[in-house]
Amino acid sequence: MHDENHLCAVWDRAHQLVGNDYDLNALECFIFGAVVIIHDTGHALSTYRGGERELKQSVTYRDNLTKVLMDRTGGTSADVDLSQAEPADIKNAVFATARQLHAEQAPRIISDPLYDTDQYLLDDEELRTDLADLIGQIAESHNWSLAKVEQRIPQIQGAPGYLPPDWKVNPLKIACLLRCADAIQIDQRRTPHFQLALHNPTGYSRLHWLAQQMAQPVVEVGSEAPGKLIFTSQRNFALPDADAWWVAYDLISLANKELGDCYQFMKNRAIPIFIVDRIDVAGDPSKLAVHIRTTGWSPVKAEVKISDVDNIVRLFGGFGLYGHDLIVPLRELIQNASDAIRARRVHEEDEAYRGRIDVSISDPDADGIQTLSVEDNGIGMSEGVLVGPLLEFGKSFWNSDALMREFPGLISSKISQVGRYGIGFFSVFMVSDHITVTSVNCKSSRESVKSLIFRDALKLRPIIAPAQTPMRASVNTKIELRVKRDRIESMMTVFDREQRERDNISLPDLIAHLCPTLDCDVYVKYGNQTSICAHQQQWAEGDKAAWLDKVILNSHRKHDTISNYFSTVLGNLAIIPASDGTPIGLAAINTTNGSFGLDNIGGFAAGGHSRSVSSMSEAYIGSLRREPDGPRRGAGTLLPSSEAIAAWASDQAVKLSEQDVLPGNKYIASMNICMFGGDPLPIATALLNRDFVSIEAVADMLISGEDVFTPVNPRREEGELFEIDAIMLEISSHHRSYLRPDELHLYGKVLEAWNVGSHREKRFHLIGIDQDMPNSLTGCLYRLCAQRGFSLNFEPLGSHTFGKYTGPSSERDKIESGKEIIQPALKLTVSKHK
Repeated sequence: MHDENHLCAVWDRAHQLVGNDYDLNALECFIFGAVVIIHDTGHALSTYRGGERELKQSVTYRDNLTKVLMDRTGGTSADVDLSQAEPADIKNAVFATARQLHAEQAPRIISDPLYDTDQYLLDDEELRTDLADLIGQIAESHNWSLAKVEQRIPQIQGAPGYLPPDWKVNPLKIACLLRCADAIQIDQRRTPHFQLALHNPTGYSRLHWLAQQMAQPVVEVGSEAPGKLIFTSQRNFALPDADAWWVAYDLISLANKELGDCYQFMKNRAIPIFIVDRIDVAGDPSKLAVHIRTTGWSPVKAEVKISDVDNIVRLFGGFGLYGHDLIVPLRELIQNASDAIRARRVHEEDEAYRGRIDVSISDPDADGIQTLSVEDNGIGMSEGVLVGPLLEFGKSFWNSDALMREFPGLISSKISQVGRYGIGFFSVFMVSDHITVTSVNCKSSRESVKSLIFRDALKLRPIIAPAQTPMRASVNTKIELRVKRDRIESMMTVFDREQRERDNISLPDLIAHLCPTLDCDVYVKYGNQTSICAHQQQWAEGDKAAWLDKVILNSHRKHDTISNYFSTVLGNLAIIPASDGTPIGLAAINTTNGSFGLDNIGGFAAGGHSRSVSSMSEAYIGSLRREPDGPRRGAGTLLPSSEAIAAWASDQAVKLSEQDVLPGNKYIASMNICMFGGDPLPIATALLNRDFVSIEAVADMLISGEDVFTPVNPRREEGELFEIDAIMLEISSHHRSYLRPDELHLYGKVLEAWNVGSHREKRFHLIGIDQDMPNSLTGCLYRLCAQRGFSLNFEPLGSHTFGKYTGPSSERDKIESGKEIIQPALKLTVSKHK
């Protein structure tokens, strides 16, 4: 990272900070010189006994490589495969790890023999025995917070017995001197011209090199100490180097903060202060440009600002994103709690640990306000997380540097977190202006419990305080929302969009519906009622009938009841596992047109499906896990592998073939099985002359020599597969009408589609054979004919007269009874294998 020029320069910067009359004895100077030499030496891989190989064995390296891959691919930690890292990924991870661990190497560098030798950096054994630990600790501390410095480093240390007794040491003073001298050493001696030309760095590294091409800082002390430092540039920064100028601006701003923080720290503890406490015009780009000169452009403090944070959060983290579904805040809070439980489960690896979430709603007070509370015994949050990542809109804690600092190794443990966008928490402002978040890191004592309090949504700044609400010893996070009664009532309803009816739902039933496949226990309590378990972690091992009844809101269905359908469905329900064997779905193929499939995202009802009996999937019954299609948690692609889903769907066909299922229901099931990539051949059913017949019956007709015709989609694009169409009466160039059986007289055998338009119907009715569409209707017919020694053939006919319209004439629609129906068509025939 740096050569000896940097070490000499740090010494010079320290001299500028203390001046000529600062109180430093000989032993303090010796210790300071030693910490300067070793404080950054840990950047070198040679300081690791096993070199780069040892560094790569560290948890920090695995975390960094995981984060590098997450940033590059946009995936979660559960998605990345470290074995697929590219050389650039590994290089970036090694660089980041060396930077993060370099300070930790300092004690080892001063105490242990130099790499692959028996020599020591501090060769005097007495001094090494008595001072190495202190030197290593002070050197390491330059990477700590000042709060940690005070906790770990003493303010006084006596001299060894063989040195003058008045050579007492103030380790805090030396630690502050190192921090400040290192921070302000940003002149060209850190990045010499020759080294710049030799290494020719690129990207962000080059910006850092160019930014530090500055002259040595100037000390200016007036009549009243402390004074200030002035940084100046050796050359002008032209427009192509504008980004490097801004890096210099940031470095100066950080150094200015370090000087100010250490000044207050030392002053408050009666430690002799330095002669400077700030950098001139730091934080003012236009004034700094007088010293750090530019040419051809001028820096201005034109950063993107959000003046109305409350409005932005409501737009992109509330109604603007989620609409007016008031159940979203409750779902997001339970989701965050489950993520915390999942993280603790991985972090502690304790088989006895069982995650638990408690949801409670109080009775209304005199003002009609109820308290909605969500508690969990998950990983918890420190004060730093409460005031940091939690409040950082659009930044998820689960891929943050804060996670790597507080829980090393967790990010590379392939934790499967639902939260990934960093905006879910802000949905609470959809229903409440008064929120209290009380939490403690699960590794900390209960004395560390803190409350983050929002007093008027985001209109007023939140405040941090000691715990403001009682929290049980087993609970690590508790979030309380004060909510108006009408909003609670709106949450606790389900509705049927088709029937435009709403129905009240109990809190236990609501949670059971919202969390169909969640891997945590969820307990609920309303008012003074007893707390009960609404959802169990082992949901897949419980009563399937009770589970299904809650998940699909069966008791709230006015028309689409499946009570008479249960006997068949329950026997067909099958677990769909994730790649690691964890159950993430329980479902059966639907054989009706009812909406009984609840897509889930991370165990939670997908956005748009929750609390609606008419917006669930028609293709299956139960719940299947999907990826989110975005921050709104809509249903994206299926999470189980396509092979697992296809195997499940094919098995459903076998089960249905062994049951007494009506032909029309088999036809629906065939479409659904095909949509999931399964093989519907055991029950494959076709619509022939407006009657549902088995695929075997169609094959028999073809083999016996009968001609079978099928209408095909008239709007097929070039290169697309043909698609079986329905017999339709063309009213105009833009409108076609489906005909009832009593309005249609067909000529010959006609194979058609029941309906057209939906994805499941389209896939089943695509005309392909063998590798093209083996599980489509014609693919099944092709395979069945092949088993009997015949090939299925398709003959394009252009247009074909399928029959005539027998319904009433209509002058308005310009149609007459008896009109012949002509559509694009294919003729199906078979030929004997030779």
